[in-house]
Amino acid sequence: MLSIGSGIAPTITDMHNQTFYRFDGSDQHITGHANTITALANRINDTTCEFTFSVWVKLDSVTASKHLLKFSASTNNLIQMFYHNADQEFRFAAKFGGTNKVAKSGNNGFFEAGQANHGWVHLVGTVGYTSQKVILYVNGSVVNASENSVSQTATINETFDTLEILQQSSSNYWDGDIDQLVMYGRVLSSSEVTTIYNAGVGGLDLSNSTHVSNTNLIMYHRFEEKSGFVCINEAGDNSTYVNAPTVVEHNGAFS
Repeated sequence: MLSIGSGIAPTITDMHNQTFYRFDGSDQHITGHANTITALANRINDTTCEFTFSVWVKLDSVTASKHLLKFSASTNNLIQMFYHNADQEFRFAAKFGGTNKVAKSGNNGFFEAGQANHGWVHLVGTVGYTSQKVILYVNGSVVNASENSVSQTATINETFDTLEILQQSSSNYWDGDIDQLVMYGRVLSSSEVTTIYNAGVGGLDLSNSTHVSNTNLIMYHRFEEKSGFVCINEAGDNSTYVNAPTVVEHNGAFS
């Protein structure tokens, strides 16, 4: 059984994480800067594919699948992370040249359809040509490795140019809470994933390299703006909040 991440006391406190953002599942999302998309595309192409997506989430009561991330060229070339409502699980998928490989969290009872959220969960998806693996980590660990670490040897044959954050094709908007959303143009090691998780949703300051290397850190949203439409990217050009998601203060041990 997985840890739900609720009440984790950060073991490393390089920064004070005061707020997170709540998205209502109707139309609220984030738009990435064009330069961020270019930087990601430069790390995800037909000769180099090294990518990591890390995020803390609290899933609200849901009755449909909800997307966290989709970076794509077309339906034949894409990387995405989402909650699959029918099977009540998180999934991380890489589809290159029409070949789709999916890592799944499995149904563990914490993410049942229609249930209220059960606390913070840390999700990390990695994919790379060097490792030839699509891996999903939940709360610091690869669970059910036969499902969650799958080979992807196909090659990208289009240019990735579309980044969708907390939505998919103007639908399937995220319904719940988000904090510490990060994208790297490299594959994090298992020890780096564990370090981020052990720090708790309070978080490390990932913009410096004290605990986790910031090499090829492309997007880093802390969600500390507290107002306005600018979503600060600590690693580059800022993103934009769309349709005013709600700012929420962390309470105690980030419950």
